[in-house]
Amino acid sequence: MGNLIGKAVYLYCAIISELACTLVNLFTRAGNHTDGVRKRLLIIRTDLIGDFILFLGSFRAYRRLYPEGHYEITLLGNKSWGELAEEAGLADHYIFIDPDKFYKKFLYKFRVLKMIRKIGFDIAVHPVYSRAFEMGDAVIRVSGAKERIGSTGDLTNTSGLRKFWADRFYTRLVSAAPGEIPELERQAEFLRNIGLADFKASCPRLDIAPIKIAAMAEKFGLPEKYYILFPCASRPLRQWPVEKFAKLANHLYEKTGWTGIIAGGPGGPDREIGEKLRGQTGAPLIDLTGKTSIFELACIIASSKLLAGNETSGIHIAAATGIPVLCILGGGQYGRCFPYGDPEKNRFVTHQMDCFGCNWRCIYKYGENEPVPCIREVSETEVFGVADEMVEAIENTGGKNTDSPLP
Repeated sequence: MGNLIGKAVYLYCAIISELACTLVNLFTRAGNHTDGVRKRLLIIRTDLIGDFILFLGSFRAYRRLYPEGHYEITLLGNKSWGELAEEAGLADHYIFIDPDKFYKKFLYKFRVLKMIRKIGFDIAVHPVYSRAFEMGDAVIRVSGAKERIGSTGDLTNTSGLRKFWADRFYTRLVSAAPGEIPELERQAEFLRNIGLADFKASCPRLDIAPIKIAAMAEKFGLPEKYYILFPCASRPLRQWPVEKFAKLANHLYEKTGWTGIIAGGPGGPDREIGEKLRGQTGAPLIDLTGKTSIFELACIIASSKLLAGNETSGIHIAAATGIPVLCILGGGQYGRCFPYGDPEKNRFVTHQMDCFGCNWRCIYKYGENEPVPCIREVSETEVFGVADEMVEAIENTGGKNTDSPLP
């Protein structure tokens, strides 16, 4: 039944996307393209916070291809990371959307697409490998840009028929190597193929002014030394059991005496997990789940000793701000988004299985709100051992990540 409902929703969203795009193209005239000095460039990136962090290094390289004196860049992105993008000063203009509404709500989608078409872009770039017909492809379709660039992509987020139809929306599809390669390399490949022949992948960096970090520490009353636990995940199947995080909190406190900060999103499930974690440990913990903006969270992470958690945005933010990470990593997309960076400071603990790379379509049975085997079976002993090694390194060196190029 659940599978049938999922297919029905998928079909409904494709239909409203087709209808919205058709109506916008028929009844909304594309805005006047730039007649002055600077052309208008639209870069489309509507995916999640972690994807945005991974995109940071390559985004800055677009200024080499499209210099400020000749191009005016607008970034179309996800509102969940909008504050980070603005703080980083990545673009001249921003359009931030709610992807869930854009995907499911006809009127919301229609209004956003109409606004984009009326602006009048000269160039639209969609540098996403796993394109979605109802998201970035739809924006390209109505953009009115004379040059519309995208990746040949794959079928992770679309069907063969949708991709065949959506390929027609682009004036140029950039070739991409088949199969799974690290996302950072994938982005570098795209940039090389559109003109930056010498571009090399590097680890993302998120630089935050020390004065802002200090202000957040004061605002939230943070102790001098603390670590962060990120026990939540986007789906229960990707979440290491809370009771194991509770044991990790006890272990870290006994080892260091540091206070733990529980972090997570504003949703109900994340808050429930935070409360459950506090109730299962005697270690001192401050629960900030859902109590910070994304920028406030980044500031708090940037001043921590280390971050331990599931493969979530928190891991990416910590790595990008130079904080050592201990990540419980499953096999669903192993090698695509994780692991990366200095292996001595970015530590990824896995339970190796032959089925890695399943895109979270697990072949084994597991409960509705339970983790899949490659997450569930990650050993507490191994995690504690890695944590001990990290603590020792942090106390000896300060622990900040300084790596930039990929190993």
